[in-house]
Amino acid sequence: MEGRHYKDYFKSSTLNDSDFDGQKDTVALIKSIQHTKIQTQDGEKMYLCAFLEGYDKPFRMNATICKSIKRAYKSSMVSDWEGKYISVYIQYDLKAFGDSHDVLRVRPVAPKSPVQSPPATPDQLKSIRDGFAKIGKDEKEYCGQAKVARLEDLNQDRALKVINWLNTQVNK
Repeated sequence: MEGRHYKDYFKSSTLNDSDFDGQKDTVALIKSIQHTKIQTQDGEKMYLCAFLEGYDKPFRMNATICKSIKRAYKSSMVSDWEGKYISVYIQYDLKAFGDSHDVLRVRPVAPKSPVQSPPATPDQLKSIRDGFAKIGKDEKEYCGQAKVARLEDLNQDRALKVINWLNTQVNK
């Protein structure tokens, strides 16, 4: 379904159902897990959060999510979960606190294989080339460091990281 989720119009400091495809699971890599200060309606609070590759907001982990990851990887140790893939899905109409909610959940089994990010788009490649030109760097030098033969070999996730880095360099 095309369009924007209504939650896109409200500021959320953590990932929620509007950040994921409601029709299928999303396989994501846990980059790190940290006890993180999150702004809530009741002020700032500390929560256990996973930082997922490709997402700029933390994924708030409750006991249900932690139990699912524990089952998937047969470890209760949070440090063991970093670098692992999880399968995130939306549970619709969870009844809690006198209302019905759409909430994020994690499958209690490790995903068979991670979904690969599609190739970088032409717009992403143009942004990267323009960024390298602005900072006076050779794209071939970057390709050597990134261990890719050419920029066209980048996937979308990696291209976004390069674009973000270039933007920090241009704005220095």
